This record gives sequence, structure tokens and C-alpha cells, in this order.
Amino acid sequence: IGMHPSYPDKLGFGRRPMVISDKDLMKSLHQQIDDFMKVVSQHSVRAGHIKLHGQLYNDASKSRKLGETIMSVIKESDLTLNIVGQFNSMLEEVCNDHDLPFIGEAFIDRRYNSDLSLVARSEPNAMIDSVDEQVLQAKQIVINRSIIVDNQHITIRAETLCVHGDRPGALASSRSIRSALEAEGIEIKYYA
Repeated sequence: IGMHPSYPDKLGFGRRPMVISDKDLMKSLHQQIDDFMKVVSQHSVRAGHIKLHGQLYNDASKSRKLGETIMSVIKESDLTLNIVGQFNSMLEEVCNDHDLPFIGEAFIDRRYNSDLSLVARSEPNAMIDSVDEQVLQAKQIVINRSIIVDNQHITIRAETLCVHGDRPGALASSRSIRSALEAEGIEIKYYA
């Protein structure tokens, strides 16, 4: 079980850029973490990871300053959690600098730019809707440790894969991807 904090952007579901002070962002993240940990405690389960959501995920992948702000919130919250994020990102670098466990992630239902950033949702073809294409991308990432952008193989390291659960057919896609990877002899397990 993991938490998925975002910018305090309820109207845009955390997917819009936001100008916010460090103080206000830290306050929002502390509140989201506290709320999540209360739910975890009420259900007697353990939180295993934290993965930023939406635009905050994208921004933290590119901004060392933002990554440092987020790390300070995590450390102040006294949480021992895996941090899930984009491979070869500023967030990964900041986690390494703070000796925090980082888990590289790849998206199965999103297309990538050559710098490993995600193609903006506003761009045509940003999403991969075909289950067959999602399966191919998952196999490419897991087996070949690369993605293909403009017919070029670009190295990516992913220990976890993401399929957006709010997309139509996400459950069926996830099942197909799991079956295809298991057929290749890939063991799928939780990374706690």
C-alpha cells in the first residue's frame, strides 16, 4: 500500500502546473501524509511506498530544489518508505544523496520523449490505449530494459510498472500485462 500525494489541486486532480510556496507545499504534503497514515493505522496495514502524483511527480523529476523540499517532508514525517519515481531523474538523485530507498518506475500506458520524460497528456498519442501495445511496452521495458522512441532504444531501469487505474480497461490491461510477463518467466512481486 502506498500514498500518492500531489499538489493541492483538487479541481485539476493534481495534473496541472501550480505555483506554490515551499511552505504551503510542505504544509499540504504533511497533511496528505498524516491523513493517509491515519487510514493505514485504522486498518492495521503497513504503508510501503510513496509515489508523487501528476504534475508534482513530473516537476520533482526535473527539479532538485523541489526534490529536496519533498525529502525534507518525508524525513520530518519520520517515515521509512520506498520512494517510487522516474528512472534517472532529479528525484532519484536526491533520494540517493539522502540514502533513501528509490524504486525506478516506468509507465505502460504512456509514451516517452527521448529524455525519458512523459509525453504531455495534451499531445496527441500521449496515451497508449491498445492493450497489445501496452503489453509490448511492458515486455520491452522489463526484458530489454529500454523503451523505443523515434526508432531508438533508450535505456530505462524500472523495478515497478504503472498502469493508470483511472483509464478505461486498466484492470484488463494489467491482467494481460501480468500474464504476458509471467509467460516470459518474469516473477512479479511486491517490492517491500
